Amino acid sequence: MSATAERDVVLDMAGQAGWRRRNDERVDYFSRDADGVRVHWGEGDAISGGALYDDGMLMAYTRDLDTVKRWLKR
Repeated sequence: MSATAERDVVLDMAGQAGWRRRNDERVDYFSRDADGVRVHWGEGDAISGGALYDDGMLMAYTRDLDTVKRWLKR
C-alpha cells in the first residue's frame, strides 16, 4: 500500500473512532477527551513518527505505523 493510501487509512480510522483532527501540513493531531495522538509524516507521506499524549503529557513515541493505528482504535 502506498504511503498516501496509509495516511488516508489512518484518517478514516481516526474519524470512525471519534477522534477530532487538526492538520498542519505534514502533522496530523488527533484529540478525543484528554487523549491526543500526533502523527508526523515524512517524504512521500510515509510515517516519520507518532506520539501518544494523555492530558497533555507525552506517554509514548513510536515510528511504527501499526502502533499508531492501535492508539487510534482504542
